[in-house]
Amino acid sequence: MGGCFSTSGELKLVQSKYDAHDVSQGTANGKESNKDGKSKEKKKDLPHFGLSDTHDVIKFLGQGAEAEAWLMKERSSGELVAVKLIPKPLTADQIETIRLETKIQVWMGRGCINVVPAKGVLVSKTHIGIVLEYEAGGNMADYVTKRIPLGGGMCMDEEEGRFFFTQLINAMDYCHRHQIAHRDLKLDNILLDGHNPPWVKLCDFGFSKPLREDSSHHRMRLKSMRVGTPDYMGPEVIKDTAPGCGYDGVKADVWSLGVLLYVMLIGQFPFDTSASSTAQTEEQLTYEIWLKQHETNWRNINTNADAVRCFSHELKDLLDKMFELDPDKRLDSEGVKAHAWMKLPLPSKYQEPLEDILAAQRKLQAVGDCGAFDDSRVINPKIAALFKMLKEQALAHEEMETNVVFLNFNTQ
Repeated sequence: MGGCFSTSGELKLVQSKYDAHDVSQGTANGKESNKDGKSKEKKKDLPHFGLSDTHDVIKFLGQGAEAEAWLMKERSSGELVAVKLIPKPLTADQIETIRLETKIQVWMGRGCINVVPAKGVLVSKTHIGIVLEYEAGGNMADYVTKRIPLGGGMCMDEEEGRFFFTQLINAMDYCHRHQIAHRDLKLDNILLDGHNPPWVKLCDFGFSKPLREDSSHHRMRLKSMRVGTPDYMGPEVIKDTAPGCGYDGVKADVWSLGVLLYVMLIGQFPFDTSASSTAQTEEQLTYEIWLKQHETNWRNINTNADAVRCFSHELKDLLDKMFELDPDKRLDSEGVKAHAWMKLPLPSKYQEPLEDILAAQRKLQAVGDCGAFDDSRVINPKIAALFKMLKEQALAHEEMETNVVFLNFNTQ
């Protein structure tokens, strides 16, 4: 929500600014030095955000452009959850953005095993929080970063990459078929659960937009607006070459998926300009990326040449079709799923878990699928009533009368 750009570290799981924690006491242990240089233990109080009646704050998970993620424990059930906290005060428009994000997260998470399920909403006098399932495996940014080899090379082989990417494209194809464009696909927004090997969980629908069809059932274009993270943006998102015409949200997501696949495999961006950049502003940086997208084929980026030579013919062909400059000629998510690289066999250590994931997907979709996204349809009256109240309070510049509201979707 908020500005058009999300940082490359949006809700990235980072080392906690609270070194260790005591769950029962809601404190963190730190160290400070005495005058003689010896360290002594001290305790820092964790912030409670006015939520102490319902949740214990355990540790900091990550920082976004306008939100923080915290690990918390629900007091009534003892369940660990991740909470995306947005500080107040908020305008009615900002609350509407949070409402739409929450509804999309609920809608997609009910029917897709590879989307982080939304579990509730928290509202205190100082914050609004989206309560999400906690994924214990961290995120893909950390997973890849730890595997970047010194001197270059592959972070993971194609089989492991295909195991993860199959889950990711399944999530995005589900979103697209249910009329949602994500618009902020990046490593930081791909979480990993506690399975071995991990199951992929897509998160952060803060920039997502519903897709609509015209009277001829053709997908309508999204209004031109530069949103997301520059290295992952398609050229038509960075620079509107046909003013007023907008862009295809599905095809823009597919470009970002190509960047994700490339970075997962070799730990570098396909159109990285950092080595030669003279940009002083974000606007200049995005223009440099746009120029490189047009002037240099992804196969010919010098810094990545050795790793790219190791790619299979099928993988190179897939990336060619995902990095097609003309969105009308670029594959959609269904086309990516049907590509030959996606059909190559996997070793049993990946194939068997993938079959478990696909079986879980079929089971979840059979009971939880809500159909194509329709914002006019109320799937939880209490969600609608809560956000209506919050918007009315924002317009009237009123504060909450109660200390905390916890709407648990699992009990509705």
